[in-house]
Amino acid sequence: MEPGDVAYQLAPSMGPVRQTARFKSYVRAAGFVDYWKANGWPGLCHPTTGDGFACN
Repeated sequence: MEPGDVAYQLAPSMGPVRQTARFKSYVRAAGFVDYWKANGWPGLCHPTTGDGFACN
């Protein structure tokens, strides 16, 4: 698994990284949030109020 792989970013050990504003900015810029809204959210992420989301 390469560090840029999505599987790496969603690994349980990366939980603290998913809490950062930098991760959330990356996910939005990469188009993941739009994709998840259209196709379903991964097990570790979910929508919150408004246009927000959280990843555990």
